[in-house]
Amino acid sequence: MEEVKKPELGSQLEIALATKYSLFQRGADNYSYDVYGLQCGPGWLSLLLEFAEKTEELDAKVRLHQIKEKFNRLRIYYEALPHAAEWLSAKTQH
Repeated sequence: MEEVKKPELGSQLEIALATKYSLFQRGADNYSYDVYGLQCGPGWLSLLLEFAEKTEELDAKVRLHQIKEKFNRLRIYYEALPHAAEWLSAKTQH
C-alpha cells in the first residue's frame, strides 16, 4: 500500500493556529481539511479561536473534516463525542 504524504500547511493563519492548537494540525486522511486546510480568510480568526478553546475546555476529541467560508458564513464540519458536538454547536453559532 502506498504511503500517504502529509500535506503542507498553507496560510500563515493556519500555521499559527496549528502551532497553538493540535485541533488544526492536518492528518494524512482524505478529509477535505487534511487536503485543503483552512478555506476561509483571517476575518474568522475570533470564531476559530473560540471553537478551539471550547474543544480544549471540554477536552473533546474532535476531528476536523472541513473549515470553509460559504455564502458569507463560516462552516466547520467535524465529528466529536456526542455530548461535545451538541455543546460546541450551541456555543459557537453566531
